[in-house]
Amino acid sequence: MRYDPQSAQHWGYIAPEDRSADIRFYENSINPGVLSQLKTGMRVEVEVKETPTGPRAKSVKIMP
Repeated sequence: MRYDPQSAQHWGYIAPEDRSADIRFYENSINPGVLSQLKTGMRVEVEVKETPTGPRAKSVKIMP
């Protein structure tokens, strides 16, 4: 996971373990409680939706 909460871009990337295409996520598509805890390098579980511009995160959960 690559995410900088101080960034003005309001999005980040999740790199799947199988090394397939990175999954982009946008702050407004993630529960604020989860978003406030996200840090680069964390392991997460993600529900993906396909879009014309590539895979996007539909929901994100932090792995224990």
